[in-house]
Amino acid sequence: ASTGSADTHLIHVVRLAMRDHLRTDGMYRLATELASENNSYLEKLADVSLGVHDERSARFVFDYLNRAGIEQDLVGTMVHHAARYLPVADLPKVFSWAGNYNGKPPAYQSALLRALYRATQERKETLPGGVVHWAERLASSLLDADDPTQVRLGMELAREMRLSAAHDPLVPVAGGSNFDKLRLSAIEACGSIPAGGL
Repeated sequence: ASTGSADTHLIHVVRLAMRDHLRTDGMYRLATELASENNSYLEKLADVSLGVHDERSARFVFDYLNRAGIEQDLVGTMVHHAARYLPVADLPKVFSWAGNYNGKPPAYQSALLRALYRATQERKETLPGGVVHWAERLASSLLDADDPTQVRLGMELAREMRLSAAHDPLVPVAGGSNFDKLRLSAIEACGSIPAGGL
């Protein structure tokens, strides 16, 4: 059965009911079996699982990430969930999976990297050097672009992840005249990045 897209209250109630059922022992195994041949059901279950903050939901979401192509507007929340709630011992698998996407469009990569950074910060862990270097290369490349949208994306990535390697590429943006509307943000970003970086 399905609900009309306009019936937002009913959709919300159904999502809450699904979330509560998924918290029951054994429900993820059953739900996976029932939805194994229907990608749209799997997508809905993965989306609802973002509201279940435990290891079982994180495993389901990560399994879904491994089998489906995730749109940019969802990749950040799903990767964050997996990296936040999987056991620490499984984090290398998440980082390895993420590395397969370093050829995606910059906005996609940025969303993924920022999600990994937030998740590891929340659990008081650190990103491996390879992921940090990936972020540094991406931020530096974006800050060197001619497109202000790309420069802003690089600036936001550098500021949130406190990427020390992006400090020097930020200086021309902060002191130059090519991107007047970005100068104040660039100055603030420079000031927020410590000499030691991550």
